Amino acid sequence: MYVDSIDRIASESPEGELEPEKMAAADVTLADFLDSIFRGMRPEVAVPVPGWNGEGLGRRLRVEFAMKLLTLDARDAELFEDDENIVYFGMIEFVSEVQGVFFDCLEQGSQSLESQGRRVHEICARWSALLSNSSEPLPDAAASAAVF
Repeated sequence: MYVDSIDRIASESPEGELEPEKMAAADVTLADFLDSIFRGMRPEVAVPVPGWNGEGLGRRLRVEFAMKLLTLDARDAELFEDDENIVYFGMIEFVSEVQGVFFDCLEQGSQSLESQGRRVHEICARWSALLSNSSEPLPDAAASAAVF
């Protein structure tokens, strides 16, 4: 989704540039969409798990991002007092990490595809564990193909 939104922004720009305002709007849209999924408000996308979506995940993300949350000013911290609202903070963090990897990979070009792939996999594994409340390793492509 992230790459698609970046591609759309670049293709709509006369010079193929990534306009910061449009990038920020796309990031907010993606964070909003992910927030609705992980709060359990999109059962057509992901089946909600009672006790996990929303408050349960929020408690987990509060622990994960405790240090970052402590750096927020009082007004911003108030937005994330509720465990369920912390899910949105987590989605902002996720989108920021994905954005960072995207731009790092873009700068490196095809010079280090293996390390780029490893970095993408590390983010996917870390966030999969956070969002699913599971530390089970992600299946590799060969194992997934064998199942189907």
